Amino acid sequence: MPVINLDNVVVFMKEHDYNEQTLSEAMGISYSYLFRVLRGDRQPGRKFIEGLIKIGMSPGDIFFRKALPFGNTNSTNIEPTGTDGE
Repeated sequence: MPVINLDNVVVFMKEHDYNEQTLSEAMGISYSYLFRVLRGDRQPGRKFIEGLIKIGMSPGDIFFRKALPFGNTNSTNIEPTGTDGE
């Protein structure tokens, strides 16, 4: 399950003048659901993620990104195994 960056959700709320009530309404979810997710009492599900996208958050801001291991600067040139035709 992807991990939601709740700190970014709170920053988005402040930048767009949402409070928890108005944010939950804009996302199409209940206030109690939003409240429990933000407090860490409940895991966000599909409706929560869809609501964040609906209000304009980008997937890159919603999810944590895994850092590359130390010294690895390029992960885009990895060739898949078993496709060399042999």
